[in-house]
Amino acid sequence: MQPSFIVKEKVGTVLRIALNVPDTRNALSMALRSELLQALEDAERDEDVRVSF
Repeated sequence: MQPSFIVKEKVGTVLRIALNVPDTRNALSMALRSELLQALEDAERDEDVRVSF
């Protein structure tokens, strides 16, 4: 299992997505972009999520 580049926290209908690569100051690598895109797509499919940031 590869390390996660993001941290997701869901509280009620709000999903917070935080970048978590402090050693590169959250530079947008291809792996980080891919994981972020997947998280946003998952949030879009989740009917309980009304806000994501």
